[in-house]
Amino acid sequence: MGADFRDRLEPAVLALLIIADLTIGALVRVHIPNDAPRKIEGLRVHRVADDEMNALRLEERLTVVMLRAINSVPAIPSCP
Repeated sequence: MGADFRDRLEPAVLALLIIADLTIGALVRVHIPNDAPRKIEGLRVHRVADDEMNALRLEERLTVVMLRAINSVPAIPSCP
């Protein structure tokens, strides 16, 4: 259950992070003046969310590459 559930959960979490990030940027951050301290904190949170999304993408990409490498290794023939 663990690996299958995790494989299905990661794309959903990634999609949720992207949608939330874009929504907050379009609806909230636009109305904060550039000289407000809240804007800086909002941009820091935005950067952390982007780092999390990139980490999830990198992990997924490395998993695919590793699985392809494992599956492409030829079997060792048995010795007679």
